[in-house]
Amino acid sequence: MQDPDWQPTTILRGLDDVRRLKATAGSDIVCTGSIDLTHQLVAADLVDEYRLFVYPTVVAAGRRLFPNGSPQTLTLSNCTRFESGVALLTYRSTAQGANS
Repeated sequence: MQDPDWQPTTILRGLDDVRRLKATAGSDIVCTGSIDLTHQLVAADLVDEYRLFVYPTVVAAGRRLFPNGSPQTLTLSNCTRFESGVALLTYRSTAQGANS
């Protein structure tokens, strides 16, 4: 992608671009729906906060948010319950470099 055709948009081509963007003042950087990208961000210690929607459904398979070998220390900072039974859990990373 060269031009996303909408503003304000920043095209990120790698983790160094994410680090530079994160170092600037501004709004939150949000990753939605890409487990492969999320795994890369977690491994690079670029995630400060996790907003997890928990649905009252049991599934027998799926990809892990935290793959084996990537332990996380998280602190619950907020919990919102919706009438549907869905819960939004917000966790802050308490890892060493989480605020960098």
